[in-house]
Amino acid sequence: MTLSRLGLTGELETGLLLVPASLTIQWQEELWEKFNINAYRFDRGSGNEYVFHDAFGREYAPPSTADLDLDADRHEEAWVESPIWRFLHTRQNDTGPTIVIMSWHTARLEDRWDQVAPKDGGRPRTRDEVPASCRGRTPTNREGVWDAVIVDEAHNARLGSSFYSLLERLREHTQTYYLLTATPMQLHAGELYDLMSLLDLPGDWEHKGQFVEFFETRQALTQALDDELGPNDRGSTSEEWSAQTTLETGRYQDRLPSERTLSSRVFDTVAETLEIDDEDQSRKIAKDRVLTTCTLAADYGEHYDGYIETFQTALDEYDVDPFDANEDEKLKYLLYPEWKAEEEWLTFSRGDRLTALDDLSESGWRVVQDVLAESTPVDALIHRNTRDTLRKYEQVGLLDATVPTRNPQQREIELTEATREVYDRIDDYTNKFYKLAQQSDEAETRAIGFVMTTYRQRLTSSVYAISQSLQRRLETLRAQRTVLKGKQRATDRNTADSEQAILDTLSEYDLDNLEALDELEGDFEEADLAAVVPNVTDEGIDLLEQEIAELESFVDDLARIDRDPKIGQLREDLAKLDRDGHNRIIIFTQYADTMDFIRRSSSRFTGRQLRRTRAAAVRCTTPKMGPGRQSGKSE
Repeated sequence: MTLSRLGLTGELETGLLLVPASLTIQWQEELWEKFNINAYRFDRGSGNEYVFHDAFGREYAPPSTADLDLDADRHEEAWVESPIWRFLHTRQNDTGPTIVIMSWHTARLEDRWDQVAPKDGGRPRTRDEVPASCRGRTPTNREGVWDAVIVDEAHNARLGSSFYSLLERLREHTQTYYLLTATPMQLHAGELYDLMSLLDLPGDWEHKGQFVEFFETRQALTQALDDELGPNDRGSTSEEWSAQTTLETGRYQDRLPSERTLSSRVFDTVAETLEIDDEDQSRKIAKDRVLTTCTLAADYGEHYDGYIETFQTALDEYDVDPFDANEDEKLKYLLYPEWKAEEEWLTFSRGDRLTALDDLSESGWRVVQDVLAESTPVDALIHRNTRDTLRKYEQVGLLDATVPTRNPQQREIELTEATREVYDRIDDYTNKFYKLAQQSDEAETRAIGFVMTTYRQRLTSSVYAISQSLQRRLETLRAQRTVLKGKQRATDRNTADSEQAILDTLSEYDLDNLEALDELEGDFEEADLAAVVPNVTDEGIDLLEQEIAELESFVDDLARIDRDPKIGQLREDLAKLDRDGHNRIIIFTQYADTMDFIRRSSSRFTGRQLRRTRAAAVRCTTPKMGPGRQSGKSE
C-alpha cells in the first residue's frame, strides 16, 4: 500500500524488495493482484542466467554497459557495473515506479553486494548526493540510490551475519528502509537495536549501550514503582532499616534513619532488579542509571513531535502542583529537551537534576514513568497493525470487512518432573551459548546467538520440536567439526584451492538434511561458506567443542520423554469442543515438527482425520456422526 501511494504521488521512482527466496513469486503476484504494480523479479531465467521476470512471466535480460546512452564521465560511476541498475536506467522514463524483487538469500552473498549497493566498481553515489524523489522532480540521473528498500522477514538480519552486513552497506544507497518482521526482538533489547540502527537512530540513542540500558532501567523502574506505589505498597509496611546486621542477609546497613524516602526505596529496588553488585555504591549507580534514562527521553523530545504534549498530559493527570516544592520545575529539569528549556529560560545543572530525583513525590514518579513509557524511537519508528487499529479503520469507513473478535484463553499446564528437567536443561543450554556468542569478537560466532533464540521458541512449541532441532544441531556441529579439520588441512598444505578442500570435506557427509544448508535453496555454487561453517580460530573451535559436549550430555534424554503435557491439555480441549457441537477445528502451530507430532498423537485419541494444510496449520475433520453432525471442510 505504501509503495502504491508513493508511486502514485510521484514520491517513489525505484524500489527494492529483499524477501526470502521462497516468497519472491508470491510477493510479485500480490503486488500485481492487489495494487496493480508490475514488479520485476531478479532471478534465474530459462537460460540459467539472471534476468528480470515481470508479473506476466516475460523475461528481460539486463542491458550491457555498451547499451547505455551515457556521457563518457558517467561511465566511471559504480552503478554502471550493476545489471540491476543498468536495467533501472533503461526504465527511468516509464510511467510509475520500477520495483525490483530479489531474494535476500542471494543478495546477502558478498559478490552480489555491488549489484544492489554499487560501491566498488567505480565512483559510488550515495543518498547525500542523490536527492529523494518527490513530485515534480526529474526521474533521471538518480542511479545508484534506491528511493525505498523493503526487507521482508528482517529479523533474519542479525548482527554478524552477511545479510546484516549487506543492509549496513545499503544504508548509504537508500533514502528509506522498511523492515518487515513480526519478531524484531527474541531475547535481548540489543537485537532490536541492531535492526533499528539501520534506520538512523537520533542523538544519544545511536549508542547501543545506552539504548539497551534505557529499556533495562525503565523496566526496573516500573517494577520499583509498582512495588512502592501499587496495592502492596512497601512504603506503608512496618519494614525498617536499622544500623544492625541481619541474620538473613548478613549485610550491615550503613544508615541510621529507621525509614527511607520514597526515592531511596525506588533506587534500592532498581539496583536490586538490575543486579548491581556494588553494595556501597548500588543506590548511586541506580540513580545515575535513572537520570541517564530521563536524559534519553529528553533527547527523544529533541527529535520527535508530541513529546511536550505527553509531558504536559502526565502533569495534568497526576495533579502535579506547581506550588508544592516546585515539583513541576524539578520534572522539567529531568525531562525537558534543550530547545524547550531554552524557550522557557530554564537553566539547571547535573546536580540540580540529581536533587530533583531525590525529591520526587509519588505523583512526580508517575509522571516520569508515563513519559518514559512513550518516549523512545521504538514508538516513533515501529508501526504495528493490531486489531484495535483495524477496528478504528472500520469505524471511519476505511475498511469494509468486519474485524473478527478473538476470545483467547490461556491454559496453565503442569509439567511432569521429567519434562521440567528437560525444559530447565535446554533453557540453561540456550542461555549459556547465547551469552558466549554475544561476548565473541567474531561475527560468525555472534550469529550463533540467533540460533539459540530460535531454539527457545521451539522449546515453547513442543518437546518433540526441540528434540528434533537439537538432534539435527548435534549432527550439524559434528559435521562442522570435520569441515574445520578440512579447512585446517587446506591451510596446512598452503593450497591455492582451499575452498575446494572444504567442499571435498563436505562431500564426506550427507548434508541434505542439515539445517545449516537449508537456506542455500539448492544454489550451492552461490553458497556463502562462512555462513555454513565457522572460521578456523581457537575461539571458534573451542566454542564448537563446548557445544558438542553440552548437547551430547543430555540430547539422548529427550527421546525418553514419552508424553508432552500439552497433548493432554489439547485432548481435553478437543473433547470439550466436540461435546459443544463443534465439528471443525483448526490447530495452528509455529513449527512443522510440532504439527506432525500433533497429527500422530491426536489421531490416536480422537478418531479424527487430521490433514496437513499448510506449514503452520492442520485441519481436524470430524467423520459423520448422525443427523446434524457433518464433516467439515477447511476454507
